[in-house]
Amino acid sequence: MKIPSFVKRFVKSDYTTVLSFDLIAKGLVAVVSILLVRLLTTENYATYTNFTEVAGLFLSIVGTGLSIPYVTYSAEQHSRGNDSGNVLFNTCCILMLCVTLVSFLLTPLVIYVYKLHVGLAFLALIYGGVQSQNKLAQSYFQSKSEFRKSGIVNNFKNVSLLVFILAVFVIFHKTSDTAAAVVTTISSTVAFVACVVLIWKDNKSTSLNISLKLLKSLLSESKWLILYFIFQSLFSSVCLVILNQFGTPYDVASFGVANKYYNLLLMFLTSLQTVLRVKTSQKDMVDSANRRKEFSVNWVKRVLPVILAVVVIAAICSGFVLPLLNGEGYDDAVDVFRILLIAVFFGYLFSPNTAVLIAAKKHKTLLLLAIISCVTGGLMCFLLLPVIGVKAAAISIVVSNLILNGTGYIIILRQKDQIENGES
Repeated sequence: MKIPSFVKRFVKSDYTTVLSFDLIAKGLVAVVSILLVRLLTTENYATYTNFTEVAGLFLSIVGTGLSIPYVTYSAEQHSRGNDSGNVLFNTCCILMLCVTLVSFLLTPLVIYVYKLHVGLAFLALIYGGVQSQNKLAQSYFQSKSEFRKSGIVNNFKNVSLLVFILAVFVIFHKTSDTAAAVVTTISSTVAFVACVVLIWKDNKSTSLNISLKLLKSLLSESKWLILYFIFQSLFSSVCLVILNQFGTPYDVASFGVANKYYNLLLMFLTSLQTVLRVKTSQKDMVDSANRRKEFSVNWVKRVLPVILAVVVIAAICSGFVLPLLNGEGYDDAVDVFRILLIAVFFGYLFSPNTAVLIAAKKHKTLLLLAIISCVTGGLMCFLLLPVIGVKAAAISIVVSNLILNGTGYIIILRQKDQIENGES
């Protein structure tokens, strides 16, 4: 069976573009992080960490929850010749603004949980809202397969932050957690304004028209998908919460160190999924179960030997590389990382699954699988933690990934055009 030609095209072109911009973005983030660690005191940096954590949670729930369904919906409509310009984008922006305003009611809860003063708690919610708008702007360009512009949007935000932080230091010769938070929020706001200008230029119009009909259509078609991404954003923190409540500080630290390298290996997966979401939302994939099955089977065949070799090499090398990087005191992190490599294997092997199931309109199925995976993983971590320690968290993540990805792959294989239900 031949590999579909568009797979080759996106691997050679679109994926390379997305990965290149992602690498630049991560490099800029690393520089900013090092600067802030150097400029802020330990206490101030802890406060700033909580500030970004609140904003990050808001981004995961609101930004990702709406932006990814926006990408898949808009990409499909665009492939069918139903281009609404920036009308749906404007409408979603206003919806996010309304959600941000309502979130201010949560300020007392943020103050209590994250120990932020009222000004920073309020600002953290604003920053989360602006970040969500930036995520939506990236999604606008991704839905049109304009990955270069999407990458520029993301990196403009990071460049702005770096410039603002350097400017504050040069002018005042010091900074604080509040100053860092203000600068971070301003730079993100400047980036969003630049995004809007780019979108206006793309549409050759500064129209602020909105359409409740389009928004209703998006929400009606993607409501279960939105819930899936919201649930998925919460799922990632389950194991860490259990470790914090029932484990030891050493367990948390060991898991944190291993998880850092685990996420680093998943960097390429993020870039892959960005492109796959758009490519699998084209009408030829949406309308044909056989084409989706062909794509998924071919992907597994091609990726299996490559990712297996990478995982085996990483497992062997981690025994001496990780202790060299981590120093003393993190011996368990090596074993945790090696277990997490199994999740890396499943992640890349079945990386198209979510995008393909979205194309098949199996949104309820995705949500159900996410709930089952999360509950199963949480129970396993809780039950195994007293027996095998921090390794329980890694094993639960592997099992959860296997349930989500393995079951999803079986569902894709069982679908046929003549019995397709078009679930949404």
